[in-house]
Amino acid sequence: MAQKIDSDGCNPLHYACKNGHLEITKILLRHDLDLTLIYNNKGFKPLHLAAIHGNGTILEEFLAMAPTSFDCLTTDGDNVFHLLVRFNAHSAFMCLEHVFGDTKLFQQPDQFGNTILHIAISGGLYHVWISLSLSLSLSLSLCSF
Repeated sequence: MAQKIDSDGCNPLHYACKNGHLEITKILLRHDLDLTLIYNNKGFKPLHLAAIHGNGTILEEFLAMAPTSFDCLTTDGDNVFHLLVRFNAHSAFMCLEHVFGDTKLFQQPDQFGNTILHIAISGGLYHVWISLSLSLSLSLSLCSF
């Protein structure tokens, strides 16, 4: 049943992550880590849906049980941090910032060359920009604007 995929390309882990069902997510991750590898029809893996919906506790569970999931991009080339910033999931972003702040994943540009700092500023998310400015030494490239 856990491997069943619906017409939207989603398995039960997609729905558990999207809807913030932590206990179901834990059970599914313990049952089969391969569920984390499935893209739905919109190009998102379960972890991406947790990020889009700001489910920080589920992101922390992925960090504990399936940390390599964070290396996976959407089919549009976004990583988890691009999604967290783009969908203004500030509290979930803050849950992961201390773990990934000095990694290439945190500073990785999206398909258009925008870093999370660029995405935050262009989206008017100044609280994210302030957080990033205080905790990181990212360089701004005016050519990207």
